[in-house]
Amino acid sequence: MKIKRLNSVYIVFSPSSGYLPAVNNTRGSSLDLLPEGRRQVLTTLKEAGTLAAGKIAETLGISVSGARQHLAALAGQGLVEYDRLRHGPGRPRHLYRLSRDGDALFTRRYGELATELLTYVQQGNPQELQRVFLERQRRRVRDGQDRLEGLEGAERVKELARVLDQDGYFAHAEVLEDGAIRLVERNCAVRDVAERFHEACSSEIEFLTDLLPGAQILRDSHIVDGAPACAYLIRFRHEDPNSDTATKER
Repeated sequence: MKIKRLNSVYIVFSPSSGYLPAVNNTRGSSLDLLPEGRRQVLTTLKEAGTLAAGKIAETLGISVSGARQHLAALAGQGLVEYDRLRHGPGRPRHLYRLSRDGDALFTRRYGELATELLTYVQQGNPQELQRVFLERQRRRVRDGQDRLEGLEGAERVKELARVLDQDGYFAHAEVLEDGAIRLVERNCAVRDVAERFHEACSSEIEFLTDLLPGAQILRDSHIVDGAPACAYLIRFRHEDPNSDTATKER
């Protein structure tokens, strides 16, 4: 499942359901963006766990056929699942429940939890906090290297943008007229943490540097500073392999 952020609303992507409104932290539930009938069905299933269409209809005061229409739409979006129960002859009974994607539409506060836990780490041992961010950076670099193997220059940056996009950063890359490449992240996937710990942002620069060897990287906008996106200007140095500078860098 992938998460994007548009303005103050997070968008969840799953292969089965496509883009759907999800939740952020304290800004209210994105269930408000769903049609009222489907929202009520999801909320009823969240409260009850599993229910048949007839019981959902009874709870909401709607017809059974109306409940089934909502459930069919939600199942098509990958937001509900069901089990077939057969008791004797006749049609099997369906018991509905929220899918993982459906459950993800309800409020989560992972950012607040992560920030709180990292605060305890910092208070106990500031060096341990740095190690935690370093380990995260190393893991991201390892994951990215497989995707970027064999790619160079702009194609390498564009593939890196796709990696970041899949991690929830709403990222893209474009080649500018002067040959520089601009990598833009329109969502900070760790914003709650980044606003409290500068290590999150410094490790982002180091992450890019590790995956783009030989590149000069300059951040020219920063979400934490109030910009609508984090953006990086990237230039690759093209040295003469016989020059003193190139030899020194190798």
